[in-house]
Amino acid sequence: MNSSTGAAVQQTNVVRAIAFIAVGMTFFGLSDALAKLLVADLPVFEVVWARYTFHFVFLFVLLRPKSLRRLVRTRHPRLQFTRSAMHFMAAFCAFLALRYLPLAEATAIAFLWPLLASVLSVPILGERVGKWRWAAIFVGLAGALIIIRPGLGVVHWAAFLALGMAAAYAAYHVLTRRVGAADPFMTSLFYMGTVGVVVTTATLPFIWMPPDRTQWLLLATLGLSGATSHFCVIQALQNAGASTLAPFGYIHLVSATLLGYVIFDALPDGPTIVGALIIVLSGLFLFYRERVRTREAGGRESRE
Repeated sequence: MNSSTGAAVQQTNVVRAIAFIAVGMTFFGLSDALAKLLVADLPVFEVVWARYTFHFVFLFVLLRPKSLRRLVRTRHPRLQFTRSAMHFMAAFCAFLALRYLPLAEATAIAFLWPLLASVLSVPILGERVGKWRWAAIFVGLAGALIIIRPGLGVVHWAAFLALGMAAAYAAYHVLTRRVGAADPFMTSLFYMGTVGVVVTTATLPFIWMPPDRTQWLLLATLGLSGATSHFCVIQALQNAGASTLAPFGYIHLVSATLLGYVIFDALPDGPTIVGALIIVLSGLFLFYRERVRTREAGGRESRE
Protein backbone atom coordinates (compact mmCIF):
# COMPACT_ATOMS: atom_id res chain seq x y z
CA MET A 1 0.00 0.00 0.00
CA ASN A 2 1.55 3.33 -1.07
CA SER A 3 1.48 6.48 1.06
CA SER A 4 -1.41 8.12 -0.85
CA THR A 5 -3.57 5.00 -0.51
CA GLY A 6 -2.72 4.73 3.18
CA ALA A 7 -3.62 8.38 3.75
CA ALA A 8 -6.94 7.88 1.94
CA VAL A 9 -7.76 4.84 4.07
CA GLN A 10 -6.85 6.74 7.23
CA GLN A 11 -9.05 9.67 6.22
CA THR A 12 -11.93 7.30 5.50
CA ASN A 13 -11.49 5.72 8.94
CA VAL A 14 -11.53 9.13 10.61
CA VAL A 15 -14.72 10.13 8.78
CA ARG A 16 -16.32 6.84 9.81
CA ALA A 17 -15.18 7.37 13.40
CA ILE A 18 -16.66 10.89 13.50
CA ALA A 19 -19.97 9.55 12.14
CA PHE A 20 -20.04 6.87 14.86
CA ILE A 21 -19.19 9.32 17.65
CA ALA A 22 -21.84 11.78 16.43
CA VAL A 23 -24.51 9.06 16.51
CA GLY A 24 -23.28 7.81 19.89
CA MET A 25 -23.37 11.26 21.50
CA THR A 26 -26.85 11.88 20.09
CA PHE A 27 -28.06 8.67 21.69
CA PHE A 28 -26.46 9.72 24.99
CA GLY A 29 -28.65 12.83 24.84
CA LEU A 30 -31.67 10.65 24.09
CA SER A 31 -30.85 8.46 27.09
CA ASP A 32 -30.81 11.53 29.33
CA ALA A 33 -34.15 12.70 27.96
CA LEU A 34 -35.74 9.27 28.50
CA ALA A 35 -34.34 9.12 32.03
CA LYS A 36 -35.81 12.54 32.83
CA LEU A 37 -39.22 11.38 31.58
CA LEU A 38 -39.09 8.20 33.64
CA VAL A 39 -37.77 9.52 36.98
CA ALA A 40 -40.70 11.91 37.13
CA ASP A 41 -43.00 8.94 37.91
CA LEU A 42 -40.76 5.99 38.88
CA PRO A 43 -38.14 5.56 41.64
CA VAL A 44 -34.67 6.57 40.52
CA PHE A 45 -33.17 3.19 41.48
CA GLU A 46 -35.76 1.44 39.33
CA VAL A 47 -34.85 3.56 36.30
CA VAL A 48 -31.14 3.00 36.94
CA TRP A 49 -31.85 -0.74 37.17
CA ALA A 50 -33.56 -0.67 33.76
CA ARG A 51 -30.74 1.37 32.29
CA TYR A 52 -28.15 -1.23 33.38
CA THR A 53 -30.23 -4.35 32.74
CA PHE A 54 -31.53 -3.56 29.26
CA HIS A 55 -28.24 -1.90 28.34
CA PHE A 56 -26.38 -5.05 29.40
CA VAL A 57 -28.64 -7.35 27.39
CA PHE A 58 -28.64 -5.23 24.23
CA LEU A 59 -24.88 -4.63 24.33
CA PHE A 60 -24.20 -8.36 24.59
CA VAL A 61 -26.46 -8.93 21.59
CA LEU A 62 -24.60 -6.26 19.61
CA LEU A 63 -21.05 -7.32 20.55
CA ARG A 64 -21.55 -11.10 20.97
CA PRO A 65 -18.52 -11.95 23.18
CA LYS A 66 -17.11 -15.39 22.32
CA SER A 67 -15.85 -16.54 25.72
CA LEU A 68 -17.50 -15.72 29.05
CA ARG A 69 -14.51 -17.07 30.97
CA ARG A 70 -12.14 -14.77 29.09
CA LEU A 71 -14.57 -11.90 29.63
CA VAL A 72 -14.60 -12.34 33.42
CA ARG A 73 -10.82 -12.74 33.79
CA THR A 74 -9.17 -9.57 35.07
CA ARG A 75 -5.76 -8.67 36.46
CA HIS A 76 -7.22 -5.85 38.56
CA PRO A 77 -10.43 -7.04 40.26
CA ARG A 78 -10.42 -4.30 42.92
CA LEU A 79 -9.93 -1.57 40.35
CA GLN A 80 -12.65 -3.06 38.16
CA PHE A 81 -15.15 -3.08 41.02
CA THR A 82 -14.10 0.43 42.10
CA ARG A 83 -14.48 1.91 38.62
CA SER A 84 -17.83 0.11 38.22
CA ALA A 85 -18.99 1.60 41.52
CA MET A 86 -17.96 5.05 40.26
CA HIS A 87 -20.01 4.53 37.10
CA PHE A 88 -23.00 3.48 39.19
CA MET A 89 -22.66 6.59 41.38
CA ALA A 90 -22.43 8.74 38.26
CA ALA A 91 -25.60 7.20 36.81
CA PHE A 92 -27.51 7.55 40.08
CA CYS A 93 -26.46 11.19 40.58
CA ALA A 94 -27.28 12.01 36.96
CA PHE A 95 -30.77 10.48 37.04
CA LEU A 96 -31.62 12.03 40.40
CA ALA A 97 -30.40 15.43 39.17
CA LEU A 98 -32.57 15.06 36.05
CA ARG A 99 -35.64 14.73 38.26
CA TYR A 100 -35.18 18.36 39.30
CA LEU A 101 -33.02 20.11 36.69
CA PRO A 102 -33.57 21.06 33.04
CA LEU A 103 -31.86 18.64 30.69
CA ALA A 104 -29.39 21.12 29.16
CA GLU A 105 -28.37 22.51 32.55
CA ALA A 106 -27.64 19.11 34.11
CA THR A 107 -25.71 18.00 31.01
CA ALA A 108 -23.63 21.20 30.91
CA ILE A 109 -22.52 20.79 34.53
CA ALA A 110 -21.79 17.10 33.97
CA PHE A 111 -19.38 18.05 31.18
CA LEU A 112 -16.91 19.15 33.81
CA TRP A 113 -15.81 15.51 33.93
CA PRO A 114 -12.91 15.83 31.41
CA LEU A 115 -11.49 18.68 33.50
CA LEU A 116 -11.89 16.75 36.75
CA ALA A 117 -10.37 13.67 35.09
CA SER A 118 -7.22 15.71 34.46
CA VAL A 119 -7.05 16.53 38.17
CA LEU A 120 -7.52 12.88 39.18
CA SER A 121 -4.94 11.68 36.66
CA VAL A 122 -2.23 13.21 38.88
CA PRO A 123 -2.68 10.96 41.97
CA ILE A 124 -4.08 7.91 40.14
CA LEU A 125 -1.99 7.77 36.96
CA GLY A 126 1.00 9.84 38.07
CA GLU A 127 0.55 12.27 35.20
CA ARG A 128 1.87 15.82 35.26
CA VAL A 129 -0.60 18.66 34.73
CA GLY A 130 1.04 21.82 33.39
CA LYS A 131 0.04 25.42 34.05
CA TRP A 132 -2.10 25.69 30.91
CA ARG A 133 -4.11 22.60 31.80
CA TRP A 134 -4.57 23.87 35.37
CA ALA A 135 -5.77 27.17 33.94
CA ALA A 136 -8.33 25.35 31.75
CA ILE A 137 -9.53 23.37 34.77
CA PHE A 138 -10.08 26.47 36.93
CA VAL A 139 -11.81 28.35 34.10
CA GLY A 140 -14.12 25.37 33.56
CA LEU A 141 -14.97 25.29 37.26
CA ALA A 142 -15.77 29.00 37.06
CA GLY A 143 -18.17 28.18 34.22
CA ALA A 144 -19.90 25.62 36.44
CA LEU A 145 -20.26 28.21 39.21
CA ILE A 146 -21.91 30.58 36.73
CA ILE A 147 -24.51 27.87 36.03
CA ILE A 148 -24.99 26.83 39.66
CA ARG A 149 -24.89 30.38 41.09
CA PRO A 150 -24.42 29.21 44.69
CA GLY A 151 -26.00 31.40 47.32
CA LEU A 152 -28.23 33.28 44.88
CA GLY A 153 -31.20 30.94 45.26
CA VAL A 154 -31.59 30.71 41.47
CA VAL A 155 -30.62 27.14 40.65
CA HIS A 156 -31.90 24.04 42.45
CA TRP A 157 -29.63 22.27 44.95
CA ALA A 158 -29.70 19.29 42.56
CA ALA A 159 -27.10 21.13 40.47
CA PHE A 160 -24.60 19.76 42.99
CA LEU A 161 -25.79 16.25 42.10
CA ALA A 162 -24.76 16.96 38.50
CA LEU A 163 -21.41 18.10 39.87
CA GLY A 164 -21.18 14.82 41.82
CA MET A 165 -21.97 12.96 38.62
CA ALA A 166 -19.07 14.76 36.88
CA ALA A 167 -16.67 13.83 39.70
CA ALA A 168 -17.76 10.18 39.79
CA TYR A 169 -17.58 9.84 35.99
CA ALA A 170 -14.14 11.46 35.97
CA ALA A 171 -12.94 8.85 38.50
CA TYR A 172 -14.52 6.09 36.38
CA HIS A 173 -12.77 7.39 33.26
CA VAL A 174 -9.33 7.62 34.91
CA LEU A 175 -9.66 4.15 36.48
CA THR A 176 -10.73 2.79 33.08
CA ARG A 177 -7.48 4.14 31.63
CA ARG A 178 -5.61 2.52 34.52
CA VAL A 179 -7.03 -0.97 33.88
CA GLY A 180 -7.10 -0.55 30.10
CA ALA A 181 -3.44 -1.48 29.75
CA ALA A 182 -4.08 -4.90 31.31
CA ASP A 183 -7.72 -5.82 30.66
CA PRO A 184 -9.62 -5.86 27.33
CA PHE A 185 -12.29 -3.21 26.86
CA MET A 186 -15.04 -5.85 26.83
CA THR A 187 -13.94 -7.05 30.28
CA SER A 188 -14.25 -3.54 31.66
CA LEU A 189 -17.64 -3.20 29.99
CA PHE A 190 -18.76 -6.49 31.53
CA TYR A 191 -17.84 -5.45 35.07
CA MET A 192 -19.44 -2.03 34.66
CA GLY A 193 -22.76 -3.59 33.67
CA THR A 194 -22.66 -6.48 36.14
CA VAL A 195 -22.03 -4.32 39.22
CA GLY A 196 -24.83 -1.94 38.20
CA VAL A 197 -27.31 -4.77 37.64
CA VAL A 198 -26.46 -6.53 40.92
CA VAL A 199 -26.64 -3.39 43.09
CA THR A 200 -29.89 -2.09 41.64
CA THR A 201 -31.58 -5.52 41.54
CA ALA A 202 -30.94 -5.89 45.29
CA THR A 203 -32.98 -2.72 45.93
CA LEU A 204 -35.99 -3.64 43.77
CA PRO A 205 -38.04 -5.45 46.49
CA PHE A 206 -37.99 -2.25 48.57
CA ILE A 207 -38.70 0.39 45.92
CA TRP A 208 -40.48 -1.36 43.03
CA MET A 209 -43.40 0.44 41.36
CA PRO A 210 -44.97 -1.60 38.53
CA PRO A 211 -44.46 0.31 35.25
CA ASP A 212 -47.32 0.53 32.77
CA ARG A 213 -46.88 -0.55 29.15
CA THR A 214 -45.64 2.83 27.99
CA GLN A 215 -43.12 3.01 30.82
CA TRP A 216 -41.85 -0.51 30.06
CA LEU A 217 -41.33 0.57 26.46
CA LEU A 218 -39.46 3.70 27.59
CA LEU A 219 -37.34 1.69 30.04
CA ALA A 220 -36.35 -0.77 27.30
CA THR A 221 -35.63 2.12 24.92
CA LEU A 222 -33.47 3.73 27.60
CA GLY A 223 -31.36 0.57 27.76
CA LEU A 224 -31.25 0.27 23.98
CA SER A 225 -30.16 3.88 23.51
CA GLY A 226 -27.44 3.42 26.16
CA ALA A 227 -26.19 0.24 24.48
CA THR A 228 -26.25 1.90 21.06
CA SER A 229 -24.29 4.89 22.31
CA HIS A 230 -21.58 2.71 23.88
CA PHE A 231 -21.44 0.49 20.78
CA CYS A 232 -20.95 3.57 18.58
CA VAL A 233 -18.20 4.92 20.86
CA ILE A 234 -16.40 1.56 20.70
CA GLN A 235 -16.64 1.54 16.90
CA ALA A 236 -15.42 5.15 16.72
CA LEU A 237 -12.37 4.42 18.88
CA GLN A 238 -11.48 1.48 16.64
CA ASN A 239 -11.21 3.87 13.68
CA ALA A 240 -9.60 6.97 15.22
CA GLY A 241 -7.75 8.12 18.32
CA ALA A 242 -9.47 9.48 21.42
CA SER A 243 -7.82 12.92 21.01
CA THR A 244 -9.29 13.23 17.50
CA LEU A 245 -12.79 12.31 18.67
CA ALA A 246 -12.89 14.15 22.00
CA PRO A 247 -14.22 17.50 20.70
CA PHE A 248 -17.19 15.72 19.08
CA GLY A 249 -18.28 14.55 22.54
CA TYR A 250 -19.99 17.92 22.96
CA ILE A 251 -22.63 16.80 20.47
CA HIS A 252 -24.11 15.18 23.60
CA LEU A 253 -24.71 18.67 25.03
CA VAL A 254 -26.26 19.89 21.77
CA SER A 255 -28.61 16.90 21.53
CA ALA A 256 -29.61 17.26 25.20
CA THR A 257 -30.42 20.94 24.67
CA LEU A 258 -32.50 20.24 21.56
CA LEU A 259 -34.38 17.36 23.20
CA GLY A 260 -34.95 19.47 26.30
CA TYR A 261 -36.69 22.04 24.11
CA VAL A 262 -38.65 19.56 21.96
CA ILE A 263 -39.82 17.27 24.79
CA PHE A 264 -39.89 19.52 27.85
CA ASP A 265 -40.26 22.97 26.22
CA ALA A 266 -37.24 24.15 28.22
CA LEU A 267 -34.41 26.33 26.95
CA PRO A 268 -31.34 27.25 29.03
CA ASP A 269 -31.23 30.80 30.40
CA GLY A 270 -28.44 33.30 29.72
CA PRO A 271 -26.10 32.38 32.61
CA THR A 272 -26.48 28.66 31.81
CA ILE A 273 -25.53 29.29 28.16
CA VAL A 274 -22.51 31.41 29.20
CA GLY A 275 -21.38 28.83 31.77
CA ALA A 276 -21.84 25.96 29.30
CA LEU A 277 -19.78 27.78 26.65
CA ILE A 278 -16.99 28.38 29.17
CA ILE A 279 -16.99 24.68 30.14
CA VAL A 280 -16.97 23.60 26.48
CA LEU A 281 -14.15 25.99 25.53
CA SER A 282 -12.13 24.90 28.58
CA GLY A 283 -12.58 21.27 27.60
CA LEU A 284 -11.61 21.93 24.00
CA PHE A 285 -8.49 23.80 25.13
CA LEU A 286 -7.63 20.87 27.38
CA PHE A 287 -7.91 18.46 24.44
CA TYR A 288 -5.74 20.82 22.37
CA ARG A 289 -3.03 20.85 25.05
CA GLU A 290 -3.19 17.04 25.22
CA ARG A 291 -2.53 16.83 21.47
CA VAL A 292 0.34 19.34 21.71
CA ARG A 293 1.90 17.39 24.57
CA THR A 294 1.54 14.07 22.68
CA ARG A 295 3.06 15.60 19.54
CA GLU A 296 5.99 17.05 21.50
CA ALA A 297 6.60 13.70 23.22
CA GLY A 298 6.55 11.95 19.84
CA GLY A 299 9.04 14.48 18.45
CA ARG A 300 11.44 13.89 21.35
CA GLU A 301 11.26 10.10 20.89
CA SER A 302 11.97 10.38 17.14
CA ARG A 303 15.04 12.55 17.81
CA GLU A 304 16.34 10.08 20.35
